[in-house]
Amino acid sequence: MTIEGLHEFIDVYADTQLSKMFLNVNGKCTSFDSKVWTRAWDDLKGSPVEERDLLPYSGRGNMRLLHERGLDPYAVWIDRCREHGIAGCLSMRMNDVHHTHEPEHPNNSVFWREHPECWRVQPPNEGGIHNHWERGLDYEHEEVREYNLALIRELFERYDMDGLELDFMRDAYCFAPGREQVGLNILTDFVRTVRGLSQEWSAKRGHAIELSVRVPATPETAAGFGLDGVRWAQEGLIDLLVVASYIHSTDFDIPIERWRGRCTMYGTI
Repeated sequence: MTIEGLHEFIDVYADTQLSKMFLNVNGKCTSFDSKVWTRAWDDLKGSPVEERDLLPYSGRGNMRLLHERGLDPYAVWIDRCREHGIAGCLSMRMNDVHHTHEPEHPNNSVFWREHPECWRVQPPNEGGIHNHWERGLDYEHEEVREYNLALIRELFERYDMDGLELDFMRDAYCFAPGREQVGLNILTDFVRTVRGLSQEWSAKRGHAIELSVRVPATPETAAGFGLDGVRWAQEGLIDLLVVASYIHSTDFDIPIERWRGRCTMYGTI
C-alpha cells in the first residue's frame, strides 16, 4: 500500500496491446474517500466481520490504509496509465447486490439499509430472500437515480479520467419484476444525463472523456432488462458499447454482428 505498489499494478501492462484500463471504484460502497456514498471502510460498528475485514492485508483494511497515507489509488493509476500511453478509465457498478441477504454486512451502504422501500421486490421478504437480486435497487425510484448520479458527478469532479463505464452487468436487474419495459425510457434518460456530464467535463478538462456502458450479451437480453444499448448507440449517447457474459459464464460466440446491424440500422454511427 505504497506509491510504488500502486505504480507496479499498472506497470505490468506497459508495452502491451492494452489501450484502455477500466478501474472499478465501487460495490455498494466506494473504494475511495467519497463524500456522497458510504466508503468501504465506513459503518462497520457491530458487524460480525469487522475484525477480519480490518486486518492490514484485507481489502477493506487496505483501502483505509491508502486513505490514511494520503494516497488516492485511482488518481495515481490514471496518471500512471497516461505515462504508458494507456487510457485511464473508471468503471462504476450500477447495482451491486453482494450481501443483500445480510443487511448488517459492511458491504451494504447506509443508503441501501435506510431505503428498503427502494428495493426491487416489495414488500421485502422478511423470511429470507429467494435471490440476491430481489434486494437490488429499483431505478424507477427517483431517489435511486439521484443517488447514483451523485457518485457519477463526484467521479467527474474528482478524477481527470479518459473514460467512464456504467457497468450494468453488476447487476442487470434494475427494475421491479415486470417493470423492465417501463425502465427502457427511464434508463435512456439517465444515460442521456450522464452523456451531458461527460461532454461538460470533456470541455473543462480539455480532452475527450468517453462514455461506455456494459450490458448483457444479446440485444434482446439487454432490452429485456430495460437496458437499451442499441438506442443509446443510435442516439450517440455512448462512445463504447461493451457486451458481456455474466460472472462465470464465458460465451465465445457473442453475436457482435447482430449488435452492429441494429446499432447502424439508421446510419447514425
